[in-house]
Amino acid sequence: QSDVDAGNVTNTATATGDSPTGTGDVTDTSGSTNDNDEPTVTKLKQENSLSVDIDVDVNEIDQVQVGDLITYTVVVENSGNTTLSSVRVSDKFGLLDTSALGMVGTLQPGEKATVTYTYSVTETDIRTGVVENQAFAEGGSPYEEYVHAVSQSVVTSLTVDLIAEIEEELTEILEDDLRETTAKQSRLFEDIAKGARDRLAARSTEYCVAELNEFVTANPVLFDTALAILKPESGPVLDEIAEILRHCENGRIEVGGHTDSRGSDAYNLDLSQRRVDAVLAALSQRNVNIERLIAVGYGESKPIADNSTYEGLARNRRVEFRSVEVMPKTQSECGTTSPFDINGSAQAGAGNMNAAGTFGEEHFNCQSGVRQIVRGEFSLSHDEDFGTQAMITGTLQREKMISDDHLHGYFAGAYLSRSTVDTTADGNIDGYGLYGGIYGANRLEQNLYLDYYLAASAGRHSFDLRFSDTLPEAIDADGSYQYVGLFGGLALSGEAQYGNTLLTPRAGMHLIYATASDADVTASIPGRSQTAKLSLEDQKGARLFGELGVTFGEPEQASDTSAIIEQVYLAPRLFCDTSIGAGTDTACGIGAGLEYSVTNQIRGASWGIDLDAETTGDTQRGAIGVFYEREIYDGNGHVRFGSSLTQGTPSTSVELETQW
Repeated sequence: QSDVDAGNVTNTATATGDSPTGTGDVTDTSGSTNDNDEPTVTKLKQENSLSVDIDVDVNEIDQVQVGDLITYTVVVENSGNTTLSSVRVSDKFGLLDTSALGMVGTLQPGEKATVTYTYSVTETDIRTGVVENQAFAEGGSPYEEYVHAVSQSVVTSLTVDLIAEIEEELTEILEDDLRETTAKQSRLFEDIAKGARDRLAARSTEYCVAELNEFVTANPVLFDTALAILKPESGPVLDEIAEILRHCENGRIEVGGHTDSRGSDAYNLDLSQRRVDAVLAALSQRNVNIERLIAVGYGESKPIADNSTYEGLARNRRVEFRSVEVMPKTQSECGTTSPFDINGSAQAGAGNMNAAGTFGEEHFNCQSGVRQIVRGEFSLSHDEDFGTQAMITGTLQREKMISDDHLHGYFAGAYLSRSTVDTTADGNIDGYGLYGGIYGANRLEQNLYLDYYLAASAGRHSFDLRFSDTLPEAIDADGSYQYVGLFGGLALSGEAQYGNTLLTPRAGMHLIYATASDADVTASIPGRSQTAKLSLEDQKGARLFGELGVTFGEPEQASDTSAIIEQVYLAPRLFCDTSIGAGTDTACGIGAGLEYSVTNQIRGASWGIDLDAETTGDTQRGAIGVFYEREIYDGNGHVRFGSSLTQGTPSTSVELETQW
């Protein structure tokens, strides 16, 4: 082999001979002629040659993912007849350029060396759809002449799992859509139950006033003639009035004094005022909280009978009661008790935006005692991690007083929603569904109420989304999912007046369970589509909450439209949100709100400042804001503007309410 490596074979022949005499021996070295001793050189043909071959373990990868490995085997052979040194191999990707694997070393003729290595699939490869590779070899010949070789190309086709590419992001989007939908429904059902509680509380005051007036009509409060001195026989009457008032301490009640027409207007006005003041003093002696009672003398201005007869004069000399809660101007006892009205609000801040509103009207059938409420709600919410969801609902409620202390009803409705996604995907999720349930409110004590609801919903949501940041190109996903949800909640609330301080505590619990069917998904790119079902996580959770509202200041009175009213509202609160089932996660927190407001009832305007703080685990949040509110449409509506700063993030809000 060394001769071949040298390129020739050099040889010399030597001849020797002995003479007969033993002397004069002879010798000769061969040469090209008899006159020289040049060696004989036989040239050898050298073939400096390498061959290289590359093989791949897989020609196609289905459902490829970034990071999948392809194994290559490179075989290099000395296909010549010379020894080759410093032989090394490399490939198209340069993976072996700096690796010891690429250094083969010396190869004798016919000798082979094998190099095996792996390649990790990249995003670029997936977008291209193939991985193509080629091997290269080089080595040095005995005379430092470099020999090169190139292999054939090998190709691995890459096929993407379209569903796997979008599964995580799509699942998160659909679960967020379901979470937003059920959260809005839960707030709606809670509001329905709370409205029943408010109506029961209002009816409690109305029933109390009706009972009082019925009693004093049959048993008049009597005074000495032309004096504000109660007659002794009015003692039992006042005892019964005090007993009735002790059972209906919710709401403010006016005690009105009236006289007949005998005497001057000024005299009668003064006499009527002194008489009702005497009634309040007598009730106070009977342990009635008179701070919620308002004594108003009307004199002879409101007769209910003809003053020209003795009977008429007697009827006009009276004490009567009236609820002074501020009610809508157009509210009546029967028929349309609440005309069509619209109430809406909007708030915008960095990364988030919310808008909501209600519209509808109420009818009360005096004969059947059934109240029918037709209400609609619209909401628009934006979250930078999800997108924007708009929802409109239509609800029909029918309720009835089971007793003076129990209101019960049922409701049914439908909704339409659209979620505009602009995060990891772009597109829309359109939904529709039905819901229904029962609700009610009970008066447990004088000023303690329980409201409750139990509801169910079902819906179908269809989506059409485009995932642009996917491989090998943008993936379109469309399909749908169905769900059913169960909701329940109850809350205890009350109201107590202590002088100019009003306490309004409220505590309760809300439960939600929503389960969705597997989402049917079709993912497609030009020339290819794939269908599958995605499992969505159930929405299960509970929210416990408690809040104590404390209002300091003179309450607004319907009969006083000239006062400047200052109020301070403080509302400490606590809450716990918890998921139910495997992987239970609970987040509890405390917070408080503080608002100072000034109301000018002549102008129908108010302004104020509010503070709010909340802490949940390691998260703290604080906000400060100002607002301005003014009546519009002659008191048949209002508009409120606000601006706040939350954790350094500014936001603005507007609220509009109109009533026809």
